[in-house]
Amino acid sequence: MAKVEVNTFDMMYVMISTDGRSTFTELRTLNPINDVDNLPEQNYSSGGSNTAPIWIQPIFDLSNYTGNTVKIKFKFETKDALYNGFRGWVIDDVAVYGESVPSLIWSSVSPPCIIPAEIPGTIVNIYGSNFADGATITVDGSPVPETAIIASNHIQILLPASLPIGVYDITVMNPDQQSCTMPNVIEVSEICECSEDDTGALDIQGSNKIEGTVSIPVRIQNAPNAVSSLGFEVVYPASILTYTGFTEGPCVEGWTLFNVTSPEPGVVRVGGLTTGNGIAAGESCYIVYLEFESDPECDSVSPLDLQDLKDDVNGWSTSHGCLGGTCDCDINGDGDITPGDALCAFQKYMGICPTDCGPCDEICCDVNADGECTPADALEIFREYMGEPSVCSP
Repeated sequence: MAKVEVNTFDMMYVMISTDGRSTFTELRTLNPINDVDNLPEQNYSSGGSNTAPIWIQPIFDLSNYTGNTVKIKFKFETKDALYNGFRGWVIDDVAVYGESVPSLIWSSVSPPCIIPAEIPGTIVNIYGSNFADGATITVDGSPVPETAIIASNHIQILLPASLPIGVYDITVMNPDQQSCTMPNVIEVSEICECSEDDTGALDIQGSNKIEGTVSIPVRIQNAPNAVSSLGFEVVYPASILTYTGFTEGPCVEGWTLFNVTSPEPGVVRVGGLTTGNGIAAGESCYIVYLEFESDPECDSVSPLDLQDLKDDVNGWSTSHGCLGGTCDCDINGDGDITPGDALCAFQKYMGICPTDCGPCDEICCDVNADGECTPADALEIFREYMGEPSVCSP
């Protein structure tokens, strides 16, 4: 479709009739809610702005039509005679199942924090599994003003414009009354700080470096299942970062296909597959190192988030990373602060590269936030292990 006002033109309707096609009722549209507001001669697809389309799988709950003979219609309406030289709508594998929609599962919400002035224009993306047509979304029990069920694993919403400062739950309820609540997943704040989180099976490791070239690793931690194909997106602050390239991690060395693209500023898409040995269940390893150039005048702390998980990582838990701020005292990321972490900090200071925790340029060890990695940082980490007061446990 044309890459302008994607919620107004080139509309994709799914409709249903119970009277032999005499009349049709709209089930819903499959257009996103946002106005991409870019050049109309560029395309917008299910894959994003000016990029190749991908297959998505919407789910429709037809339980209200039980006992009826129905006809389903897919209607594409351009709305005007301009910029209509695009592929249009491709539909395949339509199926009807006589069973309930599986239980709802949520994985992540992006962005996790919004300042009040930006609420009206900010799309909040909810990712998970088994979202059905007609699902309702509430924020701390209050309905949201606009919702788009993009696919069974992706919902877009707008928050109430007057939502006060605070931390909120988001609840998704399917028409069959199945629901899931994501506790404390979005914050409204005058200052959106970032707290490093490393709890997810798919995790972004942040960096306290905010000048020049920045390398951001994405890793798997104790893979919940075997992986031979994967896809996901990393959302980054385009106002302070420019994506420049990537380096494959050990997870995907020798894979049949692996690539990283940036379909639009602020989004990096990662995908790969292998016909050989993939990633084993329970394995931990690095998938990719994303490289950015950062704004040298920026001194803020910003989040980097994961979204739109595909294939064998679909439904995994995720955790975001932070750009700026201090480093985690768990230097090697194994979930435990030990003398080995202090050793890695000291090795980087001495120029012993690679360190026992990895390449020096990927080690974040300025735990006291004084702008450099020194023996003082190693001492703080060792104090934490010994149970003494340290910057690791302020």
